[in-house]
Amino acid sequence: MKRFLAALLLGVSPAALLAQATPAPQPAPSQPPRAAPAPQAPPRQAPPPAAEDEEDENAITVTGSRRALPGSVIVDIAPEVTLGPTDVRSYGVNSVSQLLAELAPQTGSGRGAGAPVVLLNGRRISSLREIADVPTEAIQRVEILPEEVALSYGYPADQKVVNIVLRRRFRSITAEGAAGVSTAGGGESGSADLNLLRIRGPSRLNFDVRYQRSASLLESQRDIIPSQPRLPFDFIGNVTGAGGPGTEIDPALSALAGEIVTVAGVPPFAGAAPVLADFAGTANIANVSDISRYRTLRPATDQLAINAVYARPVFGNFTATLNASLQANGSEALSGPAGVSLLLPAANPFSPFGTEVALNRYVAEQGLSQRAAGETGHAGVTLNGDHAGWHWNLTANYDRVESRTTTERGVDPFPVQLRIGAGDPSLDPFGPIPAYLYGPLLVDRARSLSNSGNFQAIANGNLFDLPGGALAATFKLGAAALGFDTETIRAGLTSSAELAREDVNGQVTLNLPITSRRRHFGAAIGDLSANFNFTARELSDFGTITTLGYGLTWRPRDGITLLWSMSDDYNAPSVQQLGNPQILTPGVPVFDYVTGETVLVTRRDGGNPDLAGDRRRVFSIGLNATLLREPQLNFTANYVRTRTDDAIASLPAATADIEAAFPDRFLRDADGDLVALDNRPVNFARENREQLRWGVNLSVPLRASAAQRARLLAAFQAAGGVEALRRQFGDRGGRGGVGRGEGRRRGDGSRGAGGQGGAEAPPSG
Repeated sequence: MKRFLAALLLGVSPAALLAQATPAPQPAPSQPPRAAPAPQAPPRQAPPPAAEDEEDENAITVTGSRRALPGSVIVDIAPEVTLGPTDVRSYGVNSVSQLLAELAPQTGSGRGAGAPVVLLNGRRISSLREIADVPTEAIQRVEILPEEVALSYGYPADQKVVNIVLRRRFRSITAEGAAGVSTAGGGESGSADLNLLRIRGPSRLNFDVRYQRSASLLESQRDIIPSQPRLPFDFIGNVTGAGGPGTEIDPALSALAGEIVTVAGVPPFAGAAPVLADFAGTANIANVSDISRYRTLRPATDQLAINAVYARPVFGNFTATLNASLQANGSEALSGPAGVSLLLPAANPFSPFGTEVALNRYVAEQGLSQRAAGETGHAGVTLNGDHAGWHWNLTANYDRVESRTTTERGVDPFPVQLRIGAGDPSLDPFGPIPAYLYGPLLVDRARSLSNSGNFQAIANGNLFDLPGGALAATFKLGAAALGFDTETIRAGLTSSAELAREDVNGQVTLNLPITSRRRHFGAAIGDLSANFNFTARELSDFGTITTLGYGLTWRPRDGITLLWSMSDDYNAPSVQQLGNPQILTPGVPVFDYVTGETVLVTRRDGGNPDLAGDRRRVFSIGLNATLLREPQLNFTANYVRTRTDDAIASLPAATADIEAAFPDRFLRDADGDLVALDNRPVNFARENREQLRWGVNLSVPLRASAAQRARLLAAFQAAGGVEALRRQFGDRGGRGGVGRGEGRRRGDGSRGAGGQGGAEAPPSG
């Protein structure tokens, strides 16, 4: 019965099985036997039908260990998920970078690092840029492996591994364009991409040019009512007391209004000087302007990226890869119009007040902007090969990153204030004031330049043989240097910093086989191995930091793998976390949990030179089990417990508890309103995290390949063939037999993989 259901699942009808399995009818005994026909030439066999799609070419049964597959990783740990070409296409993406983004739920690690280690054909690459632009049609196989595999490639065990295997021969020229707009309008975007790829065995050439642009999205395009600033600015103007918000404007005005007046909107005039009674009608009523069209929810951005990769064999069985890329970025955001507070003396010919007052108004109808621009240049070299039974890998990288930020924080009111204070009869402070009468824009500037280079040499191989297998080792030796220069100009004052860091590091990883079923050594236990790793880094500005880790890998039988690991490592803050330039951004909306209101604050971002390093202890245990093979059903589960002392992070939301813990990071005015926020990273005393992740990956083929149909037919015949079917579906009160049926289903025979916690099958076609 199970095999019959499998036949239906694989798209093979029972009638087809009968046609192939039922023997030819024999003549009745009462009839004389016919004379044998004259021998004839064997009929010419028709050529096999052409493959409906490319995956039929991949329906090859390989007998041997998984490591025999081309492009497999160098360790004998089964992948958690394996994706074939059809599975990759089912994600509907066009490049490796887009595929990795779609696979993020399956490639994320609970041990600390977010992005996975990416390998190409089972080998290290200098950086993701080497394969980020490769079209997904060139992918033969994708394997997602646990964090322990990263150790054998010289990485720490806090990242999963994604191994991408490319086709041996492939050529494509692709051009892609896209445009988009939100259903409510605004935020228009467009992109164009040209890609050239040619693969000839170990030789590869890839060239990609991409341009992306998106328009800004304004608050007015989403009907958002912006938070009012602390001072009551308006395009017409509001009058407050000279002592600041909440102070009385003029006792005479309060007497006229019958209450203490702290704010009064400027009424519209027809050119005549106002009188005190004109402000009695707006007593304690402020003018409010809609500034949502001068504020952005999302800035306008554009990006140009050029990437080139060239790989070819050198020095016999070694392959060299050269990678060069250049990227330019730009963005512009609006934070609202500039506001000024002008002091209006009682002696001014236009003032109806008996005391000095403050006039608060916006300058013209133009929003203040924050512009960011930067360029990133990268050059990388990779050398991979095998020699004397060892896998060798050399990588070298150079990166140059420059960024510039220009923040407009207001205008200089001094020229206008000077004329108002002098009582200039030609300047009506309550009337329109042209923007050119004010001083220049007040602009803060920040610039950072980073130059970094690194070199890594890694060797993997077997040291000697043990009863349970070979003792495998990975040795890594590396060096890196970083120069980071910053310059900040704020309120006319210039500050700069020059930081540098040299890093010399080494890592040793040992994989010790304890028992082995293949070698019949402790076979009752299964395959059991232990791994040990030690990393030491000498940082010129921080000292020596180390990482120690160990774990066990146990396969009690085929299809079940248990992983356990412990690690204890120290980490230094990055140079950027220590020395990024200080940037003040005005008009940032922040929800204040203390007052329950959203307010506009001045936010400070940048580096914190007082940061200390953190210490992280990680305990992890995981299970990977193959529950079914036809169809393929995998189950994965991982539990990770992490304790981090002196954890480095930016401040979370401005709650009362956070403000109590970091009172110097919050600035409030006399009324208790939040006016400034310091968002630079800090050290938390301790952070505890526990994470349990589990998932089911179901692969259901929608059409059987030729090899699958042959295996199914053999299993069908071994189970009794037609007689078994007749016994199962024979006479049941009517005419017996097996009915004929025919069905057509478009699809593919390769295996699919579902996402975390769900099931997914490749789409048809």
